[in-house]
Amino acid sequence: MYHVFDICQDIAEKLKNPSVILAQAEQESIAGLVQTFAWPLTTFAGGFPGIACFFASMDHVFPDQGWSQVTHEYLKLTVNFLENGGDGGYSLFGGLSGLCFAIHICSKNGSRYQGVLSKLEAILEEKIGFELSRIAANESTNESYVPAYQYSLMNGIPGAAAYLLLRKDNSRLKKLAKDCIDILVKLLMKSRKVGDVTVPGWYAANEAEQNQYPGGSYILSTTYGVVGCLSVLGLAAWDGIEVPRIHESIKMVSQWLIENRTKVPSGFDWPVEIPFEDVVIYPENFVGSLVYGNPAVNFSLYLAGRALGDKAQMNLAETSFVNYFTHQDNRWKEKEASLMHGGAGLLALVNRMQKLTYSVSLKQIASTIEQSIKNEYRPNHRYGFQTYKMTDKEKVALDDPGFLNGASGIGLALLSSTGRLDDILWDRAFLLA
Repeated sequence: MYHVFDICQDIAEKLKNPSVILAQAEQESIAGLVQTFAWPLTTFAGGFPGIACFFASMDHVFPDQGWSQVTHEYLKLTVNFLENGGDGGYSLFGGLSGLCFAIHICSKNGSRYQGVLSKLEAILEEKIGFELSRIAANESTNESYVPAYQYSLMNGIPGAAAYLLLRKDNSRLKKLAKDCIDILVKLLMKSRKVGDVTVPGWYAANEAEQNQYPGGSYILSTTYGVVGCLSVLGLAAWDGIEVPRIHESIKMVSQWLIENRTKVPSGFDWPVEIPFEDVVIYPENFVGSLVYGNPAVNFSLYLAGRALGDKAQMNLAETSFVNYFTHQDNRWKEKEASLMHGGAGLLALVNRMQKLTYSVSLKQIASTIEQSIKNEYRPNHRYGFQTYKMTDKEKVALDDPGFLNGASGIGLALLSSTGRLDDILWDRAFLLA
């Protein structure tokens, strides 16, 4: 059986030439191969910035093996592309917040890349400031729902705040972080009317949801919904950010989530969405992950309880979290290896919860998850691991180098499981630290 370091070294060797990685992606895209995983070069989620974070972490653990230069090459190519006209907005997973986050993670505690980071952050400030002004203007109207993207860690204000909260050393960015948290609290606390019914502020309805839930829904995932909002508010409050009603909003969302849990054999669970009018539609063989279901919601509830000083809520979240993984009939062991939907994400989540709670059970569970990820490793695959996509006809294997679903994200989770990356907050991207 392979050791974590052996696997990560192999992933690094396979990914160490960004020009080759780019050429492979472009060649397969032109050829139209089924196995192609299309990804924009500049996105943190799937492109070069996320991969750079993996190499910065490799350099942290193995400082004399040249991984620092590889990190630099990935970041340089990304910035060059942006300077030639690329622009993905302000978002964390697809825009400037994500690129700034990656550069910050790769900066060796601020000793590198400060010139380019300062320039990019100036542009980011302008973009986020414009978005906050636009949201505030919309909130002065009587809209019946909030567009779902505004709550999205991936594309909205929570993701921008997740990065800005790391930059407390910069007074302007600290203020901007506070402004993001303030508008998020206002969005959550503003009840709305849908017909004759009063709904909480995180009710969302848009064209994407109309097909499944015509009456709208409450989105619960970390990446797209109110669970991510709760986590970022919990982190902000714990970090000393003070805005009106922040603790009230944390308590309100926490209570709503607890009241809307579903009884299952392993204890309690939550769907990805709760419909406003219809019955919850659980996907077949629904299993929680880093970003949805029991593990994601309970971790968020724990952070919220910590911010409130509510030990009862913290104990409830910890007990439910542990029960989920110790229940003998659970299928979480069968998940594929990726970060967002698979074993690597669960490993990162369990490791962070274990550090918060000092749970012996979670330490054993983390070891089991790590083993399940190792079982997915194939040295003959292009990047060591494959991810999978369901088409109308079949489950298709993809060679993906990226952070969110690919080999670099899996490598980061494995490397972090050794305890050697505790000071590198790469998992802030999922609001774990």
